[in-house]
Amino acid sequence: KTSMELFDPIYTCGVLRPSGDVVKCFSDVYTDCDELQLMLQDEESKHYHAVERKERKEFLFRLFKHLRLGGELCQYEDHIDPYISTTKQIYKDLISVQK
Repeated sequence: KTSMELFDPIYTCGVLRPSGDVVKCFSDVYTDCDELQLMLQDEESKHYHAVERKERKEFLFRLFKHLRLGGELCQYEDHIDPYISTTKQIYKDLISVQK
C-alpha cells in the first residue's frame, strides 16, 4: 500500500530542519546543492539509505524525486511542503481506483 508515510524518513534523517526547510550543503559535484538533493541522487550521501531501495522504486517516490530534482532550469524551493503537496496532487490525478 502506497501512502505519504513513504516520506517519513525524509523528515527524520537530517536533510530537513524541524521547520521543513531543506538543509544546504557544499558539493564538488553539484552546484546549488542541498542535503535533500544529495539524498535523492548520490549513493555516497550519508542520507541516501534513509529511504530503502524498495521504497525508492515506488511510483510515488519517483514522482517526488522528479519534481524535486527538476531540470536544467529548475528553481528549487527551500521548503519541503511544496514538493510534498504537489507530489500528492499529481499522484492523485494520475492514479484512480477502479471498483
